[in-house]
Amino acid sequence: MKKLLVRPGRSGGWSSFLRSEGIAEATADRLVRKHEESNDQQANVVREEVSEPTPVDAQRLFESVLPRLRQRITTPRLAFELLLWFVGSSHLAHEWQEKGLLVLKPTVETANESSGVSAAPSPDGQAAAAAGSGDMV
Repeated sequence: MKKLLVRPGRSGGWSSFLRSEGIAEATADRLVRKHEESNDQQANVVREEVSEPTPVDAQRLFESVLPRLRQRITTPRLAFELLLWFVGSSHLAHEWQEKGLLVLKPTVETANESSGVSAAPSPDGQAAAAAGSGDMV
């Protein structure tokens, strides 16, 4: 923050920033010096490869969000709208059929594709949520 805010004279913002945060200037300068002396630029760098999430990871995430979803998604129509958005934004292959939405199980090829299937029109003539659009039908 000091590098961003400090300027000569009264045009700088370092002192006012410190006042707004309730930090003494001497303390801040001492902490900045310690940081510069440490010169450990690699401290916050990930040193190992990030692994791909597993189905168990996805289930845990869903279960952690489920209580909040149940509070907000209170009708079958809202649950269906959420499902449409999720299918469209997750690039799952899908198609409309007479009684509803068919979601196809991903194959190895489709799971590795970066683009999803084009949104199929819904029974009421609207397009299903397109991948990444964030809109719900």
